[in-house]
Amino acid sequence: MWLIDRHGDGLEQTRIEIPGALSQTLRLWYDGSGTDADEEASIILVQQARRSRKWIACSCQGQGEKPPLMSPAFLAIADTYYLRRLTGRGRARHRTDCPYFREQAPPRIRERLTSATHRSPTDGYFEVLKPIPEHLAQAPNSTAPDDRTRGASVPRLARLIWELLDAAKRNVILPIASTEQKSRSITGEFAAIRAASKRIFVAPGIALSDVLYTHADAFLKGHVFGHLKFLERHWPGGHAPQAFLILYTQSVRGNTLHLADGRTMTTTSRVLSPSTRARAIHGPFLTLVVVGKHPDDQRYNAIGAYAQPIHSGMRFLPVKSDDDRILIKALDAARWRLHLRGLNVRVVFPLFDAPIANEFIRPDFVIDTFDRLTGELQTLVIDEAHAADGSVSDASLRRRELLEMIGTVVSRTPNFAENIDEILNIALFPGGGDGN
Repeated sequence: MWLIDRHGDGLEQTRIEIPGALSQTLRLWYDGSGTDADEEASIILVQQARRSRKWIACSCQGQGEKPPLMSPAFLAIADTYYLRRLTGRGRARHRTDCPYFREQAPPRIRERLTSATHRSPTDGYFEVLKPIPEHLAQAPNSTAPDDRTRGASVPRLARLIWELLDAAKRNVILPIASTEQKSRSITGEFAAIRAASKRIFVAPGIALSDVLYTHADAFLKGHVFGHLKFLERHWPGGHAPQAFLILYTQSVRGNTLHLADGRTMTTTSRVLSPSTRARAIHGPFLTLVVVGKHPDDQRYNAIGAYAQPIHSGMRFLPVKSDDDRILIKALDAARWRLHLRGLNVRVVFPLFDAPIANEFIRPDFVIDTFDRLTGELQTLVIDEAHAADGSVSDASLRRRELLEMIGTVVSRTPNFAENIDEILNIALFPGGGDGN
């Protein structure tokens, strides 16, 4: 076996031969017959390959033949290293008697995130990074090809920023009469987040507020690194030192954040976001960045980030699309008109599923009203409309039944924002009254 430069074919003169004993150790561990010592030695090999940006070439095809290639990879969700076989047109395949051989998988099928995708808060502490992994994956037990179906998963950084926004109540539009509602500003939004961070813990005894920064200068000038180096001496065992930045960002591209003041900041990996080429969502964003040590590099750096689209700098309200911003503007105007008609209006945009009748559900948003004259309380549940052709599935019917346990269900049609006054008037004043 050899270590080769990435993107090579394995026949280069610069390839480095892996000692036979170490190659055998890696094979023994991979096929399940190795010892703990074999795993430790194999992990060191994989780490060195990753740090030096090398691929591993298998010698199963013979000395002078093009070798099958494997990329040493790291699966963060399982804190485990593994060997990713590099396949495709022109790539050599492992011999069938090679321990690294596996049938070629069919094309991957990816599920899309939808309003029905289950959302729950994270378990445990507000952390992304974990101590350096001490595991290397072995060959799968099953010999059947991977069906390549990948479920729609929610990034941990996304759930963490939603938890923080939920704790700071940034997903709520308060009634007009609220003192807090009258003083909304970007300064006030960040202040609410900092206050909420005092109640959240990154590790035992370490509050998020101790390692949370709201300005890029803390990273760009190295203050975050210095603070982490000081804290790491007393960081609780079983937890990796890490800090977070939460930044108001105009746009994101690749691994680059474009900040409000025109400067940029980069991370070591691509910035995650619900915005895609097929379904683009423009800025502004509220971006959560984690700073720590990557398993392959013992220097502190910005390891990852998630850019959450928000309504504006004056209101850190999470949105799912550009249309949501238009809707929020319409809701805000309608809320003022309803206030003049004697109704206090609160709007909540749920970030996580709520338990209803032993099931979980998350509507688009919920409108609560309070009649200042009669004391009547009403709840409207706004949810996506059914299919355009009028068909209704059993799942949709069950979803509506669950939503009706919360309040009066109103379908969110494509022209909801344009007709919001008429829609709310019918839902809140069913007797035909005009509210006067």
